[in-house]
Amino acid sequence: KAMDLKGDQIAGMFGAMDPTQIGNFDPSQLLDAAGAMTGADFQFMDKDSAFGMFDQMGFEQGLGMGGEQLAGIFGAMDDSQIGGFDPNQVFDAAAGMSGEHFGFMDPDSAFGMFDTMGLDSALGLEGGQLAGMLGAMDDSHIRGLGGDQVAQVFGNFDQDHMAGLGGDQAFTAAGTLTAGQMGSLESGQLFGLATAIEGDQIVGLNSDVLEAMVENLEASDLGALDPGAVSGMMAGLDGGQLGTLDTDHLEAALEALGADLLGGGAVDFENIAGGFTSFEVLADVAGTSTVDGETVASATVADGSDTLQSGALDIFGGALFGGQ
Repeated sequence: KAMDLKGDQIAGMFGAMDPTQIGNFDPSQLLDAAGAMTGADFQFMDKDSAFGMFDQMGFEQGLGMGGEQLAGIFGAMDDSQIGGFDPNQVFDAAAGMSGEHFGFMDPDSAFGMFDTMGLDSALGLEGGQLAGMLGAMDDSHIRGLGGDQVAQVFGNFDQDHMAGLGGDQAFTAAGTLTAGQMGSLESGQLFGLATAIEGDQIVGLNSDVLEAMVENLEASDLGALDPGAVSGMMAGLDGGQLGTLDTDHLEAALEALGADLLGGGAVDFENIAGGFTSFEVLADVAGTSTVDGETVASATVADGSDTLQSGALDIFGGALFGGQ
């Protein structure tokens, strides 16, 4: 019997058929066949066979599949096929999935689902579902959403949803935001976003956007971030922006970077004289590296990266230690 086959074999069998042949099956038989597959098995079906299977079983009956199977069969379709469904039906399909199920969808199908239902409907999904959908898109799709839509989507995310985004998706999404939009996020959301973005990526955000991120993070959240993320943030700010940070944020950044000038935990800013702005003090704190025969400060020794170098260590100069 065909149902004794494994899921990938069933998918391969239906994938070899054309939509007309699939249309000869009873809808209940197709539902049983789809139910015997995992989300990954649908990759053995082409877009036309996947669409033909779902179309023949009917949307209402198709929604009876598990979320993993729904993601798999929609993931096998292309965005134009998904766009042919009623937006309310597409919302119902997405609502039947969990965030992790969207991992079985490719970028085009995930974007097609979002685009077909529209932003207003998409905002009706749970945060985890919406995060899974956004996380399945690629950079070009996210840039196409634009800052206004991304900001509204982010508004539905909590810290864990943000942190669960892929690094590339998180960086691209953050890059669509204005400083005002970034500043509208809560500290926990910003912590999750900064956690998702790699330290060597975060430095590439617009400095005004980065400043809004740092200033709107609670100092305790900033200090709890991975040193690589904090290093990237500090490297992305210019001297003027660093000079406007309050003492709590500067102290948290130093602590996150592993600075302990006084050998006893957090830095005591009131007791640091202005003379401690020399390169030697910075080197004691963060170490040095030799690049092309020149000794430079390495800002990211904490996570082993040497790409940011001395930019992040501007934090130790200027108003912090009474320097110029």
